[in-house]
Amino acid sequence: MDTDEWEPVEIALPRFDLPAAPGQASIGGGYVLRGVPVRRVNGRLVTTVYDILLAQYAVEREGLPGQWPTDYMDASTPGTPAWQEEFTSVPAGAAIKIGREFAANAVETQGRSMILMGAGTNHYYHSDEMYRTFLALTEMCGTQGRNGGGWAHYVGQEKVRPIMGWGSFTFALDWARPPRQMISTGWYYMTTDQWRYDGAPASAMANPIKSSHLDGKQLVDTLVESVQRGWMPCYPTFSKGSTQLGREAAEAGMAPAEYVSQELREGRLQFAIEDPDAHHNVPKILANWRTNLLGSSAKGTEFFLRHMLGTGNEVNAEELEEGNRPASVNWRDAHPGKLDLMWVADFRNTSTTLHSDVVLPAATWYEKHDLSSTDMHPFMHCFDEAVNPPWEARTDFEVFQTLAHLVGRLAPGHLGTQTDVVAVPLGHDSPDAMTMADGVVPEQTWTPGKTMPKLVPIERDYTQVGYKFDRMGPLLEKAGLASKGVAYNVQEAFEQLGDLNGRAPMDGNAGEGAPLCDTAIKAANMAMRFSGTTNGSLAVQGFRTLEKRVGNEMAFLAEGDEEKKITLSGHRRTAAQRHHQPRVVGFRARWSPLQCLCAERRVPQAMAHAHRSPAVLRRS
Repeated sequence: MDTDEWEPVEIALPRFDLPAAPGQASIGGGYVLRGVPVRRVNGRLVTTVYDILLAQYAVEREGLPGQWPTDYMDASTPGTPAWQEEFTSVPAGAAIKIGREFAANAVETQGRSMILMGAGTNHYYHSDEMYRTFLALTEMCGTQGRNGGGWAHYVGQEKVRPIMGWGSFTFALDWARPPRQMISTGWYYMTTDQWRYDGAPASAMANPIKSSHLDGKQLVDTLVESVQRGWMPCYPTFSKGSTQLGREAAEAGMAPAEYVSQELREGRLQFAIEDPDAHHNVPKILANWRTNLLGSSAKGTEFFLRHMLGTGNEVNAEELEEGNRPASVNWRDAHPGKLDLMWVADFRNTSTTLHSDVVLPAATWYEKHDLSSTDMHPFMHCFDEAVNPPWEARTDFEVFQTLAHLVGRLAPGHLGTQTDVVAVPLGHDSPDAMTMADGVVPEQTWTPGKTMPKLVPIERDYTQVGYKFDRMGPLLEKAGLASKGVAYNVQEAFEQLGDLNGRAPMDGNAGEGAPLCDTAIKAANMAMRFSGTTNGSLAVQGFRTLEKRVGNEMAFLAEGDEEKKITLSGHRRTAAQRHHQPRVVGFRARWSPLQCLCAERRVPQAMAHAHRSPAVLRRS
């Protein structure tokens, strides 16, 4: 207690490890009282997150009340090595030894203690909470951000280093924003109807200290509410198509957001997730690109076969009985196979190709131009086409390019130009979070951007999809790009890409005069030119923006690399250079800024893993 302005108070922390009390919904019961120092601000008691953390970890301090352990071997209260042994089977002595050695080594080496893990805890429930414990350890021992220290997180073998440019290319951010993205777990959970068999009550995960608003809800009910509140993106979003809503809003003379809000209040429109087995709400087409969804990735394959494909299956689970079904989801007879079409592009014969309606033969790694990067080292690898794809096989790029041009050719008279109403979730760590001041969930008034998703109208000319695939759009030059909250002006890069890739003819179609990205090599150049990882001038720009924000000098990390521009075509000037070397990426503001050939500094908060290469996916 450092000043007289602080006073000690006890807070109740849930412990979950005791048997639940009679009538209690949560799977574990109990709580522990521990003291924290507080002070009064505008009549409210305030403490720090660090003080709560110390209380959670059972660190007793003089003058603070509470239930504290007598020593490390006291197993009666949470937070001690002896307490954890019962649940983890890690001996208390081993936990003490490892903890002391990790901290002592950090002191002796100035932070060079590291946690190295693979998928590890990702297979356990609440892995996100476990991640936070790793970060708490590395932060408290001063290892985070130290070369050779911190947390090296190897989940998968690939990391898209030029991710800002790759994201722009893949999600067509040069033509339209925002893109539609949602968690695949939630999408498949609803599409494969696994919610019909999942009787786990949401209240089982509730705080045992008091009753919860989760009482009486299934897990799917919480997913429905999160979608309705704009906390979780979900597509399809509404019980009417997004372009249909655009047309109806225009006919009513209303803005799309205003129209959708009105229809929700009047009960004429619902969220698709409220009735996931209705024919108008189910997905109709699924494209698989180089993924064995059914034989490898699918969690609950038999449910995929029964409900998504409507084929032979061995589901032996029983559907929930009436009275134990979700409260916010309309229960109807299960849909006998939701997809009308599933196609796959692959060079292997897998469980997925065997169940697909159409199989497109794909090129292998040595039959195409592509890019590869990894978190194992700081290099960009550029793939050469060693041999042409055999017979009817095509590269990934060619497959999607062909489909884009076919859609554009068939669009006149069918789709034309439409207003697409895109539901956008409320952003974390942004002003959107202020819609729930003090964490209080407001009454549902169907107000876009406040109590439900934001609604953004986007005009889409489907007759121009092929041209938009092959050419850069105007938004990068006009609106720039952003990554990890850092904004970038990419006008110079836009002009440079035109000089490198060539420009589209002035033919009256979309993207006339703009830089081309109509080949895999040009697409790779686009991905790399719009990323600080592979474009030194953008790296310097990003650090200078951060300097203004944090007040520390940072641009020196990338200065001198302004002319460093990694390109796929730039490596292919002569026949002697055809088998070019990997190129070391530059320092950049998005990823860890310090690196050398012998070791990579990794900052887990900034790490994102993706299993796609820049030159193979394209948008439409």
